[in-house]
Amino acid sequence: MKIIDHKIAEAETIVVRKSTNSFCATLKALARQADFERERPVGDQETRERLITTANSYFETLQQNNGPFMAQFDPSCNRIENGVQTTNNLQRPDKTGLGIMKMGCIEQFKSGYFRYVTRIRDRRVPRWSIR
Repeated sequence: MKIIDHKIAEAETIVVRKSTNSFCATLKALARQADFERERPVGDQETRERLITTANSYFETLQQNNGPFMAQFDPSCNRIENGVQTTNNLQRPDKTGLGIMKMGCIEQFKSGYFRYVTRIRDRRVPRWSIR
């Protein structure tokens, strides 16, 4: 998750399963990205508690998707699921009839499209240090 000015700018979830559908991540999509490798100066880092709160606010907004926003989104936010950009993606075929793939994060959530997500299970935050 990328946070800019205390707002979610990017969120990525990767779950790799054996599949032939269009959401099956490619090795290229799973490659390490420079943005995630850069270390932020200590003074620019959010606290662990703030990061957990931000991540949970995103999942609570997704899980409820009934109007209220528990998360704050940067207007240029993109969602990437299993290596596929699912927002602001003009090339991606959209079978929903809503143009959901062409929308940004805020538009998608305001549409109520994710109201079928009623429970996000097994949410947990690993305790590890990369230092």
